[in-house]
Amino acid sequence: MCYNGAGASSTPVFSQATVGANSTRGIVVSCPSGRQVTGGGFNASNGATVYNTSIFGNGWQARVTNPSSTSKNFIVFATCVDFP
Repeated sequence: MCYNGAGASSTPVFSQATVGANSTRGIVVSCPSGRQVTGGGFNASNGATVYNTSIFGNGWQARVTNPSSTSKNFIVFATCVDFP
């Protein structure tokens, strides 16, 4: 998304979660009211597999599978922009 104007500001929104051993978990982070999602991403522990990451409503989602015998952490983030 491109914005050709002054005064726009972005805010990152983060959420951390744990996916249990031999489990799958999804998490969604939403932009605050008045801001629009423009992108996002994830960071997952070694051994965890992210198999879906995309815009979801006015936020970002990621689904993680953990095939190991120990829990793994992951973070999902959205970049949210306020257009004046």
